[in-house]
Amino acid sequence: MKTSKLTLVCDIYELTNKDRKNIQKLVREIEEGKGVAEKFRNRIFKKSNYNASTILLTKIIYKYQDREKTLSLLHYAISHKNNQAVKDLLEEAKKQKLLKEVLNEEMTTKHSDGREENHTILTDAISRRDNDIMRAVLKTSEENGILKDILKKRIIIKHSNGEETTYTPFTYAEACENSEAVRACLQT
Repeated sequence: MKTSKLTLVCDIYELTNKDRKNIQKLVREIEEGKGVAEKFRNRIFKKSNYNASTILLTKIIYKYQDREKTLSLLHYAISHKNNQAVKDLLEEAKKQKLLKEVLNEEMTTKHSDGREENHTILTDAISRRDNDIMRAVLKTSEENGILKDILKKRIIIKHSNGEETTYTPFTYAEACENSEAVRACLQT
């Protein structure tokens, strides 16, 4: 997927052209498998008064096959299996005191048949059986005193028949029959 086909939006602030260019640079680094910590420490953001909320909570919208996805930068890094960028974004979120918001940020997938899935980082990891990300989210949440908030966050799955199902991470792990996730949620 090419960065030029991505749409960037932020619910909190209006993105400037400079914001868009800086976020596009981060997206390219993520796609190339590079870390992004130096972008926060060095050139890209230090020369301007960037708002961490704008960067960390910006949504990336793109169409892929027969669905439309809306992702945060962290979701985007996870979807590209860029573990270094994931670590860097989590660290920046901690520094900026935005960890709870970043981890509870919802990713949306709209399918052509009318289904719509909203996921947090944790429930997305549960659905993909990505136990490394799941454990990292739980550990980071516990270390930063936000675990209860992360485990209470509800997601909604809208089925093609219009019915909606609401889940917590634990009930979603049960529905996905992900025994590792069920155990991890119970142990925390």
